[in-house]
Amino acid sequence: MLLRDYVFWKQGIPPHICDQILKYGTQLKSESGKIGTATGTTKKDVRDSQISWVNAKWIWDWILDPVRRANESIFKYNINEVEDAQFTKYTAGQFYDWHVDIKEDEPDNIAKNYCRKLSIIIPLSDPSEYEGGNIEFRSLHCSPDGKYAPPLISKDEFKEKGTLLIFPSIIWHRVKPVTKGTRYSLVAWWGGPFFT
Repeated sequence: MLLRDYVFWKQGIPPHICDQILKYGTQLKSESGKIGTATGTTKKDVRDSQISWVNAKWIWDWILDPVRRANESIFKYNINEVEDAQFTKYTAGQFYDWHVDIKEDEPDNIAKNYCRKLSIIIPLSDPSEYEGGNIEFRSLHCSPDGKYAPPLISKDEFKEKGTLLIFPSIIWHRVKPVTKGTRYSLVAWWGGPFFT
């Protein structure tokens, strides 16, 4: 398994497409973000956001090729399935604490030998429209005692509208609390057979 923390492209998704996704996403029925399985539980002390599920081919047309290229040239994971994307809204005080996206221990995923392998985050808001809401990662590179080595990975570029951020779904990450305004993003996952 390749131990690469992330790749990103500034304006990997053009601003006018982000605006179209934002307009589309705000018209969808939303629900509270959950943890665990798709039917999971709401735990506001871990995750506080509003989400909508997105399955629109025109959106995937913008995402699939760069993710495929990143996987073929950098990560080299066996990937054969794309999940519905998630349109996410964070307002002041909302956040998503430390978590991983892999979901390898869910009964449905065990039955079909599936886990998430690559996570994709695309900020849809201009960073001038909100404060806080930074994305932070723990590095894949661990110390000998198994604890994650500092420093945390957090870059201002991760907040730029249309940045295409791709990282292994096994990486611990979080969204810090938004302190002002509204942060919108699109999150997606690619998966395949369990890592061996």
